[in-house]
Amino acid sequence: MTTTTRCAWLALSVLLAAASCQCASVLEESQQLQPPPSSPTIATKLIREGPLSLPDNQPLCHVQRVEARKAGGGGDGGGGDGAFVEVGEGGGADALLKHVAHFTQLDDLATTPTGAKGQLRYPENLEFVRVNQHFWSCVDPRARYGVLGTLGGDIGEFINAMAVMEDIQQRIFYMEDVSSMMQEYVRTMHGRGKTKFYMHTDEAALKAIGTAAGASDPLKPDNTTQRNALIALATKPEHIGCQHLKGMVSTPAEYGVRKELVEYAIKSFLNVFYDDTNPLRDSFLYVVSQGELVKAPLAARVWSPDSCPGIAPLLVPNTGQSQSTVHHKAHVAFFRQDLSRFFAFKNAIIDPLVFFKKMQALSKKQEAHLKVYTETEETDVIFTSLWDRWPF
Repeated sequence: MTTTTRCAWLALSVLLAAASCQCASVLEESQQLQPPPSSPTIATKLIREGPLSLPDNQPLCHVQRVEARKAGGGGDGGGGDGAFVEVGEGGGADALLKHVAHFTQLDDLATTPTGAKGQLRYPENLEFVRVNQHFWSCVDPRARYGVLGTLGGDIGEFINAMAVMEDIQQRIFYMEDVSSMMQEYVRTMHGRGKTKFYMHTDEAALKAIGTAAGASDPLKPDNTTQRNALIALATKPEHIGCQHLKGMVSTPAEYGVRKELVEYAIKSFLNVFYDDTNPLRDSFLYVVSQGELVKAPLAARVWSPDSCPGIAPLLVPNTGQSQSTVHHKAHVAFFRQDLSRFFAFKNAIIDPLVFFKKMQALSKKQEAHLKVYTETEETDVIFTSLWDRWPF
């Protein structure tokens, strides 16, 4: 072996030894880190039969950073859309980031001229799902599980779709129409990987309707008489625990829907939920929000990296230490597209693109009622990976 070759091998040995020491040092340092608090599963606090099982092929979206920006102007926000205003010292954006990162923890939290930003210490604790394979929860800030959030959840969006259908066809739908359409949609959604269809109430409304119906357990009526009474009384405002649905029933013109259509949808949901013989019964997820509704001091409008289309993070509105509304405004467009295709398939003369645009317009009108749930304007929460420039 020549002198030059010996020198080369010696240099390589030194480099490998140094790298080994560095790796050992990093490993030792990582072992000293304390694990973060465990994030609740999506089913924590659901009133049915315990935790839901998640599919083994759960999609992953690799994110490292999160930023909160206060949107100004009336733009849709996020991803560079709309103007941003200076808020100074984070303007509450730093508090929102701490809330959002409760289970991932933050490093390098810093305020910016438009909000705050930070690095996720444990990004693997942020659960991502495919938006068309997961149920949609309401933006109610009392939820203690990770949510995809939209006003009214699944049933709120379904009611809007029925309202658009009435508008396009210039006809009135009745109870049997809504019930048939809802059950058919739930049957077909299984083929796309979605297994739960959501509606929620709260403890106060549940107690009130139980008393009125003479049912000691309004989730499990003892007989047909109690069941029928619970369904008949379910559309009285004092028996509706979802503030979005209550608003639709109380002031339907402000929401752009017909009161009777909302009532039919609520009763159609409960007809299946209370029917143990219906094969779709387990797909109807009836969630009870715990405690009194207090307007949240924080409001998150969520954006994903552009490298993760159709995939969204589940965020917990109530961590036990802070509360925020969680609104996946951009992601819910995928759900509305799905509803548009379903209703267009039901009627060949319906253009799904026209249907979708009408749903978007109706939902935008209803966003003024976010004030029921929060005392502040929404802040864009933008998750990004190292190679992303813009969210979603």
